Amino acid sequence: IAHTNPSPSQQTFWQPLVSGTIKLNFDTTFHAFSRGSISDIIARDERGQIMGAYTYPYIAVADAFVVEGKACEHVVYFAIDMGFRRVQFEGDSLIVIKKLASYIMDHLILSPIITDNK
Repeated sequence: IAHTNPSPSQQTFWQPLVSGTIKLNFDTTFHAFSRGSISDIIARDERGQIMGAYTYPYIAVADAFVVEGKACEHVVYFAIDMGFRRVQFEGDSLIVIKKLASYIMDHLILSPIITDNK
């Protein structure tokens, strides 16, 4: 799992993927007025070739955090459905990334979604 927005004090260096690894980048948009959202997934191999892409609309979404959690869930299912064995996930929601890496249970609305993803 990688986070793409480091703080200004951190330096991030690009590293090529290990051969046979697929990088799955996921992103979401949330429209508060309509309570709708869209998540996008793109999968690339170590050469940067697109191995697959996926767009999923959501309706009647509670908030942006739920959408980020659901997008994380969809990227995992997408990787499984595509048969990818070695994967690297990348998203821009630090809260979701930290929750995935944590074993601490809390009462955030994301907790049930993240627990299912683990």
